Amino acid sequence: MAKVINQIKYDGIEYALAHLSGGYTTSMATVYSSPVVSEAGRVYVLPINSQVAVITGASSGLGWQIAQAYASQGAKLALFARREERLLENVAEIEKEFGTEVMYAVCDVGDYDSITAAVDKVMDAYGRIDILVNAAGMGNNKMVVDQSNEK
Repeated sequence: MAKVINQIKYDGIEYALAHLSGGYTTSMATVYSSPVVSEAGRVYVLPINSQVAVITGASSGLGWQIAQAYASQGAKLALFARREERLLENVAEIEKEFGTEVMYAVCDVGDYDSITAAVDKVMDAYGRIDILVNAAGMGNNKMVVDQSNEK
């Protein structure tokens, strides 16, 4: 189930903030997607197969499941997680099963410099990020926009 919570603006780009939950489980991911606004003021979202999706926590669990779902729809993927060996396995599986373009970055979402380096890698490879899925395992009860960089 997805619920749009807020819209935020970062670096001149507006993002929709939504929470996805895994039914009755405690798994949760936060998804940011950048809508496109036409000259006529209409808001629409590009088809998944023309978007770049960054997924944190992509080595296992909900992040890995979401990565496979986006891959099945043809999105270009950037997988972030701490465990490089699992990322390499997942990249190989996505390339074999779905044939979509996929890259990875070893990233600890609790480390601001790690996040910055990973995002830079994605921007160098794809030039943009259309979808951000935060499924890395960390927890607190604050909205992302209300937290410091350290959190």
